[in-house]
Amino acid sequence: MIELRDDQLPELVAWLEKGFPASLNIYFLARNKMRKNSDWPRLTFAVDEFPNISACVCRASPDSKGLPTFSNGYYAVFIHADDAGKLKHLLDQPGIIDWTQRIGFHSIQRPDNFRVLEEKCLSLGVQVMCNSVADYYVPHARFAGFNIKDVHCEYVLPEGYRLGPLGVENAQQIAEEKHYGDPAVNLAFFQHLIRSGFASAAIFNEENRPIAYIVQRPEGVMGAGFVNPNYRGKGYFKVVLYELLKEMGRRGETLGYADVTTGNKPSETAMTSIGGVFYDGYEGCWCEFIPKISE
Repeated sequence: MIELRDDQLPELVAWLEKGFPASLNIYFLARNKMRKNSDWPRLTFAVDEFPNISACVCRASPDSKGLPTFSNGYYAVFIHADDAGKLKHLLDQPGIIDWTQRIGFHSIQRPDNFRVLEEKCLSLGVQVMCNSVADYYVPHARFAGFNIKDVHCEYVLPEGYRLGPLGVENAQQIAEEKHYGDPAVNLAFFQHLIRSGFASAAIFNEENRPIAYIVQRPEGVMGAGFVNPNYRGKGYFKVVLYELLKEMGRRGETLGYADVTTGNKPSETAMTSIGGVFYDGYEGCWCEFIPKISE
């Protein structure tokens, strides 16, 4: 196991760029840390070998004072590998992951990487949770990619409505409407995200309340997309998607992406209607490791 220094991140980023779409989450975390722009504090990256990388684990510290954890409220871990055997060896290394923590695993590629993770957890006497036992889980999801210069959307908002970014004052509403585990930690996560200037797009009604919104998360993905049930069926989700992508383009991004729960036809339709294309051959999951309690 090799813990990477900041000056070694360019080699990691170059390797991750070859692994799209499976590597998208870790790619943006590493790239932003390398650029020192929109980077999440206290991320660490460990690889099996350097510079000939085959497996990588990214960890968000669970004890960053003054900083929220990732949105599920636990120790967040991201994994990418192009060799399942190398990933298994890396996960077996002492200190690679703090297995005493409750862990949220993000965007684990199915079937190969998930199988390796599942076997590791079973060896510790625990089944990784990708079901309702977990506070936050997505058993199956796909990635949609967007070439930002090619996205398109025509729309007219009702009189009195406006477009704009989310403000910190909206974080409480988002935390109530988007359920990612511990509500208090969830609120702190969105407050920090908005204060730190991550891109967002929202439609506000006549009462200046967001009725549709989406944000760019630290791992680069467009997430927390939501439309108030009373306003659905009007095309507002594709509007905020489009506006967020344009804002990301103004900030220098050329590629956008979003994860969609497999079978979520309304979201799939909204994304493809503005120019999104779903990556073939990729499916991931979000799951939790709940450590075994000693008796």
